Amino acid sequence: MAGKVFAGPALNLREVEVKAEVTAFLKRLGWRTWSTSDGRPSRNTKGLPDMWAMHPSGRPPFFIEVKSETGKPSPEQLEFAALCHHAGTGYVLGGIVQVQDYLKKIGVL
Repeated sequence: MAGKVFAGPALNLREVEVKAEVTAFLKRLGWRTWSTSDGRPSRNTKGLPDMWAMHPSGRPPFFIEVKSETGKPSPEQLEFAALCHHAGTGYVLGGIVQVQDYLKKIGVL
């Protein structure tokens, strides 16, 4: 089929690849991100999300717990998410689609 592009099946990206994709996407929109993970779980507080995102314009900052398509949150991560929700602190669980949905929800996209 000339002129058609076949994208193939969705890739099951590893969490590190999802994190890089989210970081690049937010950077294109002017957001700054900070990683809160260092690859050594014993050095971090259980449940602390992978990233923190802030925008220089003062848009509401938010946490991101990056997950691949098959990743599942731990009980500590679910507790952190619930506390964020209760406190009105932005929180996203997932990858680029969930970040886009969140930015739409807060009126950025």
